[in-house]
Amino acid sequence: MSDAMRTNEGVYQCFAENIYGRTMSTFAELQMAMADSFSPDAKQTTAIEGQSFEIGCRRTTESFPTPAYSWELKTEQSSSPIYMDERRQMDQHGNYW
Repeated sequence: MSDAMRTNEGVYQCFAENIYGRTMSTFAELQMAMADSFSPDAKQTTAIEGQSFEIGCRRTTESFPTPAYSWELKTEQSSSPIYMDERRQMDQHGNYW
């Protein structure tokens, strides 16, 4: 099959038949593998020093298999990963607070 689409998902089974009878394969399940897409809208968040804030991941679709999320802080000079700890947390959907 070329150009697989989400509508192709499902359970497939092959059948073979001749004058002596009919036989069938085991079931094969097709699930589409895909990566999340993100909302193209940039979101500005204002934080007050000493108070909590949250930045949403803003996904528009679901991934399969489930992705692993991470965050980076980008400045004009560099980019560095943000590690989660007791102050910085992330939920299973990638939302960071």
